[in-house]
Amino acid sequence: MAVSACCIDYVIHTATARTAGSLQLLAGMLVCGGLVVYPLGWDNKEVRDCCGSAAHIYTLGNCKLSWSLYLLAAAVVLLAVCFTLSPTVSRVNYCVYRS
Repeated sequence: MAVSACCIDYVIHTATARTAGSLQLLAGMLVCGGLVVYPLGWDNKEVRDCCGSAAHIYTLGNCKLSWSLYLLAAAVVLLAVCFTLSPTVSRVNYCVYRS
């Protein structure tokens, strides 16, 4: 959309804003699905060798979660905010364009 905005005056309208919002919602749902499925691998033999015999599905044992998982959760929150704001983008852009 940014590249096409260089050539076309009015790029973001209601349909493109809704499409972008829907894609953001889909991305957020897929990432949430990945967050739920991620701990299923903790029952693996290699993880048990590293984290101890207490490691099981949704129980990490002696290991700790890294900062990347928390960063991914923050990204899901940002995707939800973007999805929530996407319907208002077309109205704001129209007002700025007409001024």
